[in-house]
Amino acid sequence: MNLSVASETGQLQSIVIGYAENFHATAPEVVNETQRRHYFGPHHPDRARIVTEYVGFRDCLERHGVRVLQPSPVAEVPDQLSPRDIGFVIGDTLVLANMAKSSRTEEWKGLEPILRQLPEDKVVRPPAEARVEGGDIIVDRGCIFVGMGQRTTLAGASFLQQRFPDYRVVPIELRKLSEGEDVVHLDCVFVPVGEDSALIYPPGFRSLPAEIVEHYDFIAVTQQEQNVLTTNVLSISPRKVISMPQARRVNEELTRRGIEVLEVEFAETIKTGGSFHCGSMPLVRTA
Repeated sequence: MNLSVASETGQLQSIVIGYAENFHATAPEVVNETQRRHYFGPHHPDRARIVTEYVGFRDCLERHGVRVLQPSPVAEVPDQLSPRDIGFVIGDTLVLANMAKSSRTEEWKGLEPILRQLPEDKVVRPPAEARVEGGDIIVDRGCIFVGMGQRTTLAGASFLQQRFPDYRVVPIELRKLSEGEDVVHLDCVFVPVGEDSALIYPPGFRSLPAEIVEHYDFIAVTQQEQNVLTTNVLSISPRKVISMPQARRVNEELTRRGIEVLEVEFAETIKTGGSFHCGSMPLVRTA
């Protein structure tokens, strides 16, 4: 298997999406504020509905010519819905993340059947002191944007700069819970779409770097829209994006920019704190 990812919007050819069938077969650890709101009350996410949503997600991708893989089940973890966090591809290399939460440290084992298909030198893991999670990594326009917030550390960004010297690594300070914003990962507040646009929630940033301000036409989302992750879409190509039907205003803005919106139901999955971008790990995109 050859890997190739240099953008967020190139033609998607191969991808890993989450595995839903064992959702909460093991007692969960709460790893974000969305889960804290939903997991222990009457609106606990329903496994059967999440499974149905991931089937719909997979079907949509396959209808548009994308090869879809999924992790193998790992008995000791409660949730394998978000492979983006545990691994991400930069260029021709897969980086296995160092996860901040204990319940997710063994989740990478679900990727082992895929890892065995890759050359050993194309799979890397940061040193233990370099915390980096895939949701904080956006690769686009020759840059590796690295969210610095609840999960990823400056040591993680430094590791990426050393390992990928041909890219410009851009650390981005995200606002913390203590500052009134719930930003788990960078892809909760910033995802490029189309040829030169980006979905963005500006209040989630302490400041926006020039590499973002100067190169993207913003589609700004409100706090209410960010709370249900309308930023967290997945591009199949510069002209096609997977989004929730409930994201009506955002979908209309995407359509105005000539982007076809493929609507897939994901409302139950949103209760776990992730959406389409979190729930997928692109392996191959072509320019």
